[in-house]
Amino acid sequence: MTTIKSPEGDTEVNVLLEDQKKINRFARLHAKNDEISQEINDKKNELKNLDDAIDEMELMDDDEEVPFVVGESHIFETAATAKENIENIKKKVLDSIGDLQKTIDEQNAEMSNLKAELYAKFGNNINLEKED
Repeated sequence: MTTIKSPEGDTEVNVLLEDQKKINRFARLHAKNDEISQEINDKKNELKNLDDAIDEMELMDDDEEVPFVVGESHIFETAATAKENIENIKKKVLDSIGDLQKTIDEQNAEMSNLKAELYAKFGNNINLEKED
Protein backbone atom coordinates (compact mmCIF):
# COMPACT_ATOMS: atom_id res chain seq x y z
CA MET A 1 0.00 0.00 0.00
CA THR A 2 1.25 3.45 -0.92
CA THR A 3 0.15 6.75 0.52
CA ILE A 4 -0.10 9.99 -1.42
CA LYS A 5 -0.69 13.45 -0.02
CA SER A 6 -3.22 15.75 -1.57
CA PRO A 7 -1.91 18.99 -3.10
CA GLU A 8 -3.48 20.91 -0.21
CA GLY A 9 -1.49 18.74 2.20
CA ASP A 10 -4.38 18.16 4.58
CA THR A 11 -5.40 14.63 3.58
CA GLU A 12 -3.67 11.42 2.63
CA VAL A 13 -5.10 8.81 0.30
CA ASN A 14 -4.02 5.18 0.45
CA VAL A 15 -3.27 3.58 -2.90
CA LEU A 16 -4.14 -0.09 -2.73
CA LEU A 17 -2.95 -2.78 -5.11
CA GLU A 18 -6.46 -2.89 -6.58
CA ASP A 19 -6.27 0.87 -7.24
CA GLN A 20 -2.88 0.51 -8.91
CA LYS A 21 -4.27 -2.26 -11.13
CA LYS A 22 -7.12 0.04 -12.18
CA ILE A 23 -4.68 2.85 -12.95
CA ASN A 24 -2.51 0.47 -14.99
CA ARG A 25 -5.55 -0.89 -16.83
CA PHE A 26 -6.64 2.66 -17.67
CA ALA A 27 -3.15 3.47 -18.99
CA ARG A 28 -3.06 0.34 -21.16
CA LEU A 29 -6.52 1.07 -22.58
CA HIS A 30 -5.50 4.65 -23.29
CA ALA A 31 -2.36 3.54 -25.15
CA LYS A 32 -4.30 0.91 -27.09
CA ASN A 33 -6.93 3.50 -28.06
CA ASP A 34 -4.20 5.73 -29.47
CA GLU A 35 -2.85 2.82 -31.53
CA ILE A 36 -6.29 1.88 -32.83
CA SER A 37 -7.09 5.52 -33.67
CA GLN A 38 -3.92 5.68 -35.76
CA GLU A 39 -4.87 2.41 -37.46
CA ILE A 40 -8.31 3.84 -38.28
CA ASN A 41 -6.69 6.94 -39.78
CA ASP A 42 -4.42 4.73 -41.89
CA LYS A 43 -7.40 2.72 -43.11
CA LYS A 44 -9.30 5.93 -43.95
CA ASN A 45 -6.32 7.00 -46.07
CA GLU A 46 -6.40 3.59 -47.73
CA LEU A 47 -10.11 4.09 -48.46
CA LYS A 48 -9.36 7.46 -50.04
CA ASN A 49 -6.74 5.82 -52.25
CA LEU A 50 -9.17 3.07 -53.22
CA ASP A 51 -11.82 5.67 -54.10
CA ASP A 52 -9.26 7.47 -56.26
CA ALA A 53 -8.43 4.19 -58.00
CA ILE A 54 -12.13 3.54 -58.65
CA ASP A 55 -12.49 7.03 -60.09
CA GLU A 56 -9.58 6.32 -62.43
CA MET A 57 -11.18 3.03 -63.48
CA GLU A 58 -14.37 4.92 -64.41
CA LEU A 59 -12.40 6.85 -67.03
CA MET A 60 -11.16 3.67 -68.72
CA ASP A 61 -12.85 1.31 -71.13
CA ASP A 62 -14.14 -1.78 -69.35
CA ASP A 63 -12.09 -4.12 -71.55
CA GLU A 64 -8.84 -2.14 -71.24
CA GLU A 65 -6.20 -4.03 -69.26
CA VAL A 66 -4.64 -2.48 -66.18
CA PRO A 67 -1.97 -3.75 -63.77
CA PHE A 68 -3.39 -4.96 -60.48
CA VAL A 69 -1.29 -5.85 -57.43
CA VAL A 70 -1.97 -9.21 -55.79
CA GLY A 71 0.36 -9.73 -52.85
CA GLU A 72 3.78 -8.97 -54.30
CA SER A 73 2.83 -9.74 -57.90
CA HIS A 74 1.36 -7.59 -60.62
CA ILE A 75 -1.24 -9.11 -62.90
CA PHE A 76 -3.17 -7.57 -65.74
CA GLU A 77 -6.94 -7.48 -65.48
CA THR A 78 -9.64 -5.71 -67.37
CA ALA A 79 -10.66 -2.37 -65.89
CA ALA A 80 -14.08 -3.81 -65.01
CA THR A 81 -12.56 -6.74 -63.10
CA ALA A 82 -10.02 -4.50 -61.38
CA LYS A 83 -12.80 -2.12 -60.34
CA GLU A 84 -14.79 -5.04 -58.91
CA ASN A 85 -11.74 -6.25 -56.98
CA ILE A 86 -11.11 -2.75 -55.63
CA GLU A 87 -14.75 -2.54 -54.49
CA ASN A 88 -14.30 -5.84 -52.62
CA ILE A 89 -11.12 -4.56 -50.95
CA LYS A 90 -12.92 -1.33 -50.06
CA LYS A 91 -15.72 -3.31 -48.40
CA LYS A 92 -13.19 -5.26 -46.31
CA VAL A 93 -11.46 -2.03 -45.24
CA LEU A 94 -14.83 -0.49 -44.25
CA ASP A 95 -15.67 -3.60 -42.22
CA SER A 96 -12.27 -3.40 -40.54
CA ILE A 97 -12.82 0.27 -39.66
CA GLY A 98 -16.21 -0.64 -38.18
CA ASP A 99 -14.65 -3.38 -36.05
CA LEU A 100 -11.89 -1.07 -34.85
CA GLN A 101 -14.39 1.66 -34.00
CA LYS A 102 -16.46 -0.86 -32.03
CA THR A 103 -13.33 -1.81 -30.08
CA ILE A 104 -12.61 1.85 -29.32
CA ASP A 105 -16.20 2.37 -28.15
CA GLU A 106 -15.98 -0.64 -25.82
CA GLN A 107 -12.65 0.52 -24.44
CA ASN A 108 -13.92 4.08 -23.97
CA ALA A 109 -16.84 2.73 -21.93
CA GLU A 110 -14.46 0.76 -19.71
CA MET A 111 -12.15 3.77 -19.40
CA SER A 112 -15.09 5.96 -18.35
CA ASN A 113 -15.99 3.49 -15.60
CA LEU A 114 -12.38 3.31 -14.39
CA LYS A 115 -12.05 7.08 -14.53
CA ALA A 116 -15.21 7.54 -12.44
CA GLU A 117 -14.01 5.02 -9.84
CA LEU A 118 -10.53 6.52 -9.63
CA TYR A 119 -11.70 10.13 -9.45
CA ALA A 120 -14.23 9.13 -6.78
CA LYS A 121 -11.42 7.75 -4.64
CA PHE A 122 -8.54 10.11 -5.45
CA GLY A 123 -10.29 13.32 -6.49
CA ASN A 124 -7.79 15.96 -7.60
CA ASN A 125 -4.86 13.76 -6.58
CA ILE A 126 -5.00 11.93 -9.90
CA ASN A 127 -5.10 13.21 -13.46
CA LEU A 128 -6.54 10.89 -16.09
CA GLU A 129 -7.18 13.51 -18.76
CA LYS A 130 -5.41 13.56 -22.12
CA GLU A 131 -2.61 16.05 -22.45
CA ASP A 132 -2.33 17.88 -25.75
